[in-house]
Order: sequence, then C-alpha cells, then structure tokens
Amino acid sequence: MCVDNAGKNSGEQPVISVGEKSHTRRKLWQLPDHCHCMIIGTCLSLPEVKRICKKCDYSTKGHSDYDLHRFVVGQAAHADSMIARRSHKMLESKFKVDVARLRGRQTDSTLIEHWNVLKDAGRVAGTLWAMVTHPDCSAEVISVIYGEVHMLSHLTGASVHKQAEALPNAQRTIESLQRKLKTQQLTMTKKIEDGLDKIARLEKLNAGLRQQLSETSPVETELSQINKRDHEIVRSALRETNIVLRETRSRLDEAEGLVTRKSNDFVRLMEDNEKLESLIEYLTNKTEESDAECGKSLSGKCLVLLGGKPSQCKHFKAYVEANNGDFLHHDGGVESNISRIDSLISQADAVLCPVEQVSHSAMLRAKKVCKSTDKPLVFMPQSSMTAFVSGLREISDD
Repeated sequence: MCVDNAGKNSGEQPVISVGEKSHTRRKLWQLPDHCHCMIIGTCLSLPEVKRICKKCDYSTKGHSDYDLHRFVVGQAAHADSMIARRSHKMLESKFKVDVARLRGRQTDSTLIEHWNVLKDAGRVAGTLWAMVTHPDCSAEVISVIYGEVHMLSHLTGASVHKQAEALPNAQRTIESLQRKLKTQQLTMTKKIEDGLDKIARLEKLNAGLRQQLSETSPVETELSQINKRDHEIVRSALRETNIVLRETRSRLDEAEGLVTRKSNDFVRLMEDNEKLESLIEYLTNKTEESDAECGKSLSGKCLVLLGGKPSQCKHFKAYVEANNGDFLHHDGGVESNISRIDSLISQADAVLCPVEQVSHSAMLRAKKVCKSTDKPLVFMPQSSMTAFVSGLREISDD
C-alpha cells in the first residue's frame, strides 16, 4: 500500500492544541495525534475504512484490518491527505445529528455532563466525534473521554474473547437442532402420507358402500338403517382423519418456523463471528501492552467493593479478573447484612468504597474493620470505571 505524503507539504494546516479556544470546530487533522487512533477505531467501522481507501485509489488487497486501520490513522494528521479529508467528510456526515446537539459555547462541566448522558444511552461514537472537535473542548475533558474510551476497549476485548469461546458450542447446538429438525420433518411427512392414504381408503370404502346400497333392494326399513349406520361410520372416520391432518399440518408449520428461526440465528452467529474475529485482532494489537502492565499491578490480590451501582459491578468484576485479581462485592447495606462486611474484609487484601453509593453505617463498619486489620481502605468519589481504576492504582502503589 502506498503512503499518501500530500499532507507533508507547505500547505498543511497546523495542529490546534486542545487547550486553545477556537471560534470554529476543529478538523480531523487539527486534533492531537494521540486522538486519531481512538477516533478512527471507535467512530469508523472497518467497511467504512475500506470504502475510504478504495475511493482514494488505495488497494486493500493483501492487507489485514489492522494494517488498514494503522494506515488511515497515520494519514489523519495530514491536512492535504485525501484519506484524511475523506475520513473527516464521512465523520461529519455520519454524526451530523450528534454535532448539532452540541452547538453553542460550552464549559468543561456541561461537556462532561453531555458525555456521561449520551455515553450511558449508547451513543459513544457520535458523541466522541462531536466532543473532541468542539471549539470549547479542553485538554482535561479530552483526557477524561480518552480514559473512558480506553477502558471500554478493555471491557469489550474481554467480552469478545468470551463470546469467541462460546461460539463453537453455539455452532454445535445449531447443528444438533438441525439434525433433530430434519428427523421431525421426516416423521411429519410420514404421518401426512399415512393420513392421506387413510383418507383415500375411506373414500374408496364409502364409494363401495354407496354402490352396494344402490345395487341391493332389501326391506326399506333395513336399508335405511344400514345406510345411516354406514354413513355415520364414514363420517366419523373422516372427522378423525381431518383432525389428524390438521394437527399434522400445524406441527409441520411449527417445524418450518423453527427451521427459519434457527437458520436466521445461524446466519447472525456467522456474521457476529466475522465481526468478533476482526475485533479480536484489532483489540489484541491495541491492548496487549497495557493488559500486561495491569496484570502485574494486581498480582492475585483480592479486592472488596463496598457499595456502588449494581449495573457497574459486572464491569468492575470483569476488569479485576481480567487483570489477575479476585473480586468480592457487598451492596453497602441495601439488601446484604452489614455483619457480612467483617467476613468479606477478612478474605480481602484491600477495600474500595464509592462514597455516593454506600450507607453511613456500612462505611463506618468498614473503616473500623480495616483499621483493626491494617488493610487499605480507598474511598472513590463516585461509582465509575475511571474512579475504580484510579483506586486500583492507589492500592497497587501502596
């Protein structure tokens, strides 16, 4: 792949420091270099990156997804690069709604509040682009966003590995269901054929009985009784056959519906598998160094989280276990008995406590137990991943 050097001539626009105030929104190439990897990796999908390269006449054949990502990130810093300008144009078009939400002058506090609300609503990519290009976005705000996006990539990587491990089992389950479904289809087909054969025999019997009745001349009363009895037998047999046929058709419809649903599930699983493989390759290259550093810092320590938001505990737990640690949790006196705090702290090497999400009595009990057992107690200003990781660093430094 050729490297576009157009951005290195004298017409290249200067990089604007995130600490400077501006009257207009920043361009992609005016952002600090360390932001480009975060923006390209988070805000543009791999198909979009490939489309940009093809429109700029750069071949993507023979290059891995990581190679393409690294190439576009390198070009993003150059104002005269076709790749940079195509990328900026696509980002502006893709996230114009998010940019419109953030028009007007802002402060650090309003920007952070805007980020937290939309991040929790799942609009990470669009909000990231609107924030870092806003003229009022300071270096401190960029640092907060960069840290949270970085940690999200760790959590996503751990989740991707677990899903990749579960995929073979899901594929085996689908194959087993397909075999069972094929067996059920054969059984249903046999029942339908038997039902149709039974109907044909009954119809033939009915015709024969009608023929016999038309050819004989018994006593009128006896003929009437025989006719009623035979017709009732035939009608009863036909009713039973119709019931069997309806049930068989209903089961066949259910089986066909199951085949369709399982086929759709299989297609989605295969698509997810392709996405996971690409994401695993990218995240493995991106987080290998920082994962090794975090793993050394915990070294098998057992940590207790006292309080915190229940929805975030699974992320804290995943982070600790992914970095060679053990995680215990007490809800801070909401439902769990406060007396359990003593038992949990006795098993732990350190305790973390988000002060906004814990009862006063639970916090006093933890302080007393930690003091008596000489174990570290770190208070977190809020129940967030940033505060949690900062608390872990404080424990590791001790």
